[in-house]
Amino acid sequence: MELTRHRARRGERGAAVFIVVMVIVLLTAIGLVAARSASLVDEASGYGRQALQTYYLTDYAGRVATTELGSKPQTYLDLMRKGAEACPSNKLVAPVTTGAPIPCYKLFMNELASRVSDNYSGQTLLDTQTTTAPGSLGAPLSSGADMLNGVFMVEMIEAYKADPKAKSDVGGGANSFFDVQVTLTAFGQIRSMPSTGVNTDPWCAPKTGVSSSASVQAVRAHVTLPNIPAQ
Repeated sequence: MELTRHRARRGERGAAVFIVVMVIVLLTAIGLVAARSASLVDEASGYGRQALQTYYLTDYAGRVATTELGSKPQTYLDLMRKGAEACPSNKLVAPVTTGAPIPCYKLFMNELASRVSDNYSGQTLLDTQTTTAPGSLGAPLSSGADMLNGVFMVEMIEAYKADPKAKSDVGGGANSFFDVQVTLTAFGQIRSMPSTGVNTDPWCAPKTGVSSSASVQAVRAHVTLPNIPAQ
């Protein structure tokens, strides 16, 4: 009888060990899944934040370009009409006559930043992230982290005579003035860049490596330039 009881208890101990091991395995799996889920949520929220930043950067680019066009509209219209540059926005457009230029002009971020600096000394379009200052795109960097780099480009295409608005200076004959509507397509990009060896190209990806993440947005707007002399 005593031997039978001992064998029964030994069998129960074996079952208990098996159950404990299974519980530990299940709890470990649940913990790993929860940790991975939390990591994915953090990663997704980071990408969402970067996408939202890119949208606002692109909208900002269009507003900056519009302000610059307003400062000397005729100059930029002349540059666009020369068609010396190729714009992705109208690359499939055929010229009115064979060999005629297709209107296009690109305004890059560094060009617009230079104009801001010329008119407002010490001011920049975007403040750079550092380990001590957040800059325009986020909190200060931790040691070894990649900084966020924001760039944009705005294409100016398609000039059309627009209906004159109230108080437009519309003359007659050789002194005629018109409102001209142009299409602006702003492209904004935010990408992570190494803290050293950052490429100075105003738009393209870094030549020294590949960004770990990048977000791109495009915004299109029709802008009316008033009182343009007739040509």
